[in-house]
Amino acid sequence: MEIINVHLRKEFELKNAPVKAMWQCAADDAAIVHFNGKRQPNVDGRFTPPNEDIAQKLRPGKNIIAVEVQQGRHAAGFLAELDLYFADGSLQKIMTDKSWKYYCTA
Repeated sequence: MEIINVHLRKEFELKNAPVKAMWQCAADDAAIVHFNGKRQPNVDGRFTPPNEDIAQKLRPGKNIIAVEVQQGRHAAGFLAELDLYFADGSLQKIMTDKSWKYYCTA
């Protein structure tokens, strides 16, 4: 049985820092997440997904989400959504989609 890990990266620009940024994700089997180079608590599978405000980890300009999904058997999986709320009342969503860069390691 082959073990496959997936490494994902999403870069995005912000004109202003958000006042609130709600992060949710699920991983099969586990994930290590970094926001702008700062490691977050591990995501332990899909049964206890984080639901936290990460606004203080983001900044105006370029931001990066980097993820290593660790899978114990077969292929790895990861779903994420970041809801960004701004002072002017606007909302921006960032979700896992085909715009994320990725590569797999065995």
